Amino acid sequence: MNQFNRTYRTLKLFLADGRVTQRERRSLKIRDWRLHQMTVAVFNSQTPQQTLDAIFRGKNPTGTDAPTLSMNHLQPDELTGLTYINTHQGTYNTCTILAAGIGFSKYWTNPNRTTTFHFSNSGISEIITVTNHRPLTGSAGFGGLLERAYAAYLQRTGRVRDSLTAWEEATEGNYMDEAIEAFYGPSVTVNGLTPTNSVQIRQQLDLGKPVLFAQYEGNDFVSPVHAYRVVGLGSSLLVKDPRVAGAGFLDVPLDRISPTAFFTFEG
Repeated sequence: MNQFNRTYRTLKLFLADGRVTQRERRSLKIRDWRLHQMTVAVFNSQTPQQTLDAIFRGKNPTGTDAPTLSMNHLQPDELTGLTYINTHQGTYNTCTILAAGIGFSKYWTNPNRTTTFHFSNSGISEIITVTNHRPLTGSAGFGGLLERAYAAYLQRTGRVRDSLTAWEEATEGNYMDEAIEAFYGPSVTVNGLTPTNSVQIRQQLDLGKPVLFAQYEGNDFVSPVHAYRVVGLGSSLLVKDPRVAGAGFLDVPLDRISPTAFFTFEG
């Protein structure tokens, strides 16, 4: 076995213990591709240990960083939580995290330039602390910080085993019920705008609770398999698209909502 293959196998053993969780199966190809990249970086480095430490710098007490991504430090005025106005999705598939995170207030900033998030794991409190940095290619401001915290949450709760997989999992799309449960607690998912479902959704909105919406079928109003935050439900469905910064909302006619559309809210 040559030295390159030995390095590859060593890193592979470092990343996994031979078991693959169901949640990780769809990330295997991405992980293997990243593993090859990491092997090249470590193998060609004059300081391999420092290179490895840099790649996994997020695997530390202050939370999970995106491996090998450039970061910038958030300013104090950016540490004010997600609102309908400042939510602006970056280059990753994190619409669910952002849509659920609008209005999330269970966090606090610390004097040592870190932020602590109070998440929920099957009813048990999960405290996650991350440094006040966001990936340059991540979502704007606080959204990028929330993405990192969510990745750290996935790793801390055993859904994935390492920082590499945690970041890939958090940024390659998420389930709406899991995001709601992480931020707020138990969730409920209903299909379609039936009269009963519409009453439930309006009740949640009246209480100021989060409601997420997505559907498999795209049309000229909504994108397929993309999470939106529901703002109102009347003669139309008013939603916030996490990709669009500013105060604007989308007004979706009810006849453009698929009968199989998903609505997820706090249970």
